Amino acid sequence: MRKAEWPDILLAPQVLLTCDMVNHGCHGGNPVLAYQWIKENNITDETCSPYLANGHDLGLECTSMIKCKNCVPGKGCFAQERAKIYAIEDYGKVVTEDAMMKEIFERGPISCEIAITEAL
Repeated sequence: MRKAEWPDILLAPQVLLTCDMVNHGCHGGNPVLAYQWIKENNITDETCSPYLANGHDLGLECTSMIKCKNCVPGKGCFAQERAKIYAIEDYGKVVTEDAMMKEIFERGPISCEIAITEAL
């Protein structure tokens, strides 16, 4: 969608793990529901909210610091009040290989689900 424009934007999965209460935090979830949460709430990028390997399912609360923080050496960290946020206009499912390739070509990356088995 951005035609490989620099810089790359890496949306913050930590915000979803902590703030999206419909999905299961570190224990999985549904990408369509995650996109719905982003559409309704917006999201920051990883420079603002680094990955902590923790989520609401493990007791981490959704706070301003989780959504975006800044740190100053010797002074500590604080919630960044004017963070760059990202929004999405549309989301949905694509199911065939051809539809997936077309979606990637026309609009950018897609997410895929996998079934987790005991063996995995």
